[in-house]
Amino acid sequence: MSLTSDLKKFAKLSIEKQDRVVRGSFIQLGNEMEFKSPVDTAAFKDSWIGAIGSPSDRTFEPGRNAVGALVAMLGGFRIGEVFYYTNSMPYALRLEYGWSEQKDATGMVRLTARRWPKIVNEQIRANQ
Repeated sequence: MSLTSDLKKFAKLSIEKQDRVVRGSFIQLGNEMEFKSPVDTAAFKDSWIGAIGSPSDRTFEPGRNAVGALVAMLGGFRIGEVFYYTNSMPYALRLEYGWSEQKDATGMVRLTARRWPKIVNEQIRANQ
């Protein structure tokens, strides 16, 4: 092995590890936001949609697995691209600020955003 090939191999492994950390962090973010979402008819919970490059304005698709769709979508994600995870239901903001009687009024997005550094650190440890 030459130094050049060793460095190329190291760089490739580093990029692959970064990809795993980023994807794993986004999947955890999706899991947490979906888990914290209030469920009445499942329309809101199933309307979390991941997108690359620009936010999606799509909403509820009956029987859709939001996190499963997120995992599939992230297969095409590359570091450096912008990732969005949105919910376009018209009452999303009200639910975030406590409109639901089914879940805490603390907000699924705000709670998950506060946990973001921990989510990333958990993924870094899991991918060492």
